[in-house]
Amino acid sequence: MNFDYNEEQQLLADSVRRFLAKDYDFEARRRIVASDEGWSRAAWATLASMGVTGLPISTDYGGFGGGAVDLMGVMEAFGESLVVEPYLPTVMAGMLLAGSRMSSTVLPSVVEGKTRLAFAHAEKGARYDPAAVKTQARKSGDAWLLEGEKAAVLGGPMADQLVVSARTADGIGLFLAQNPSRKGYRRIDGMRAADIELHAEKAERLEGGVERIGEVIAA
Repeated sequence: MNFDYNEEQQLLADSVRRFLAKDYDFEARRRIVASDEGWSRAAWATLASMGVTGLPISTDYGGFGGGAVDLMGVMEAFGESLVVEPYLPTVMAGMLLAGSRMSSTVLPSVVEGKTRLAFAHAEKGARYDPAAVKTQARKSGDAWLLEGEKAAVLGGPMADQLVVSARTADGIGLFLAQNPSRKGYRRIDGMRAADIELHAEKAERLEGGVERIGEVIAA
């Protein structure tokens, strides 16, 4: 794979760097980290207007259909400025949503910067095993109900919707939950995460399972 940036990729990365240098310096970041929300709605809106929130999202939903190299320049700029906005959790969860029947409802809003997402997968004692999922999903009429706990969900406090992994009778499935109970906290790097409690939480089932998680992480 060629990891050299083309002109378009370099221009976007440079634009992101200029914005961060001007409006996301150390003092601005310090104020954001210390705020109650732990992220900046103004910064998020600017990133959305630059097309960053739609970068890895398919053109079918208003995005740009970018790949790993397209994201590299943006993520390098974010790393240099220690950005704490919930970008990575949003795009990861968005990639898990892609192709599901919920895509056309949720992803255009993600591209526009109106919706933030997070991926609730890790559980206590899982030790990074993607198949170590104890959270249960059961069918109740036309709906699915989730029962269990998720730990250290990056971007969880500010997510409007959560992609949640849960165990069903036929393996691990992915589900879209709207507003489960969550306990947010600040990590040592200044970013926000949350522990999630699911008590008969209604959710929509998405296509794919643990193999889909592996595909997105590898991408």
